[in-house]
Amino acid sequence: MASLAATPTRTRGLLQRIEASWPAMSAAVVAQSVWLGLWPDTWRGPTRDEFWRALEFATVGSVVPVLISASIVGVAVVAQVNVWLGGLGDLYDVREVLLQVVNRELAPLVVGLVMLGRVGLVEATELDAMRGDGTVRALEAQGVDTFRLLVLPRVLATGLACFAQAVLFVIGASFAGYVAAVLLDVSQLGPVDVLLEALQGLGKYGAVILPLKTMLMGFVLAAVLAVSALSPVGERRYVVPGAFFRGLVSLLLITASVSLLL
Repeated sequence: MASLAATPTRTRGLLQRIEASWPAMSAAVVAQSVWLGLWPDTWRGPTRDEFWRALEFATVGSVVPVLISASIVGVAVVAQVNVWLGGLGDLYDVREVLLQVVNRELAPLVVGLVMLGRVGLVEATELDAMRGDGTVRALEAQGVDTFRLLVLPRVLATGLACFAQAVLFVIGASFAGYVAAVLLDVSQLGPVDVLLEALQGLGKYGAVILPLKTMLMGFVLAAVLAVSALSPVGERRYVVPGAFFRGLVSLLLITASVSLLL
């Protein structure tokens, strides 16, 4: 495939306009996936099978990285909160603020990065390979709706998986911090109290922010990667790196936007 730089000026301008439209295309994919997902007719056999496959891969496949990340954050932040506040006195307000930062900001962001690297890029590579070897074209020639078969299940499954992994991250970070605090002999709480404190650390709007932010991150991430893989611009070797960059930008924008709005 000829490089983008070698294409005529008019064609190159068209490709650049398509490249600039990926945010709008990704938003349309998310909206369409959520809307179609509400209708029972969408969930026929192949779509259900692909959804459960994508959900299993996104959840089971990322459990270990999420738990490792949660343990690092738990030891580095949650346990240190106990150490610092143990020396300064039990400053409840400070503890609550720090826990909210971990649970409402760090948890979605870290989980999103794990999902991008561990799940998203694998899915993008798979879709790019299916497009490159003609599988997508063959399915469309047979009358198969490739959006419902390949894109919609991945978008919805990634959103649900992000929320589930964020809950796992919050619990894992809390208990890792508790274990570290016990080993440092600065723990003043029991295991049940730690779990309750972690849930309280979500704050007043945590029950809304955490699922909203994580599911939106998952939806957008899967949509961005699908758009990048199935409608690439330029040479194929740049598809996956470009998808990674777009996914990273999307995660950061969603994190900042939801935090500012809520």
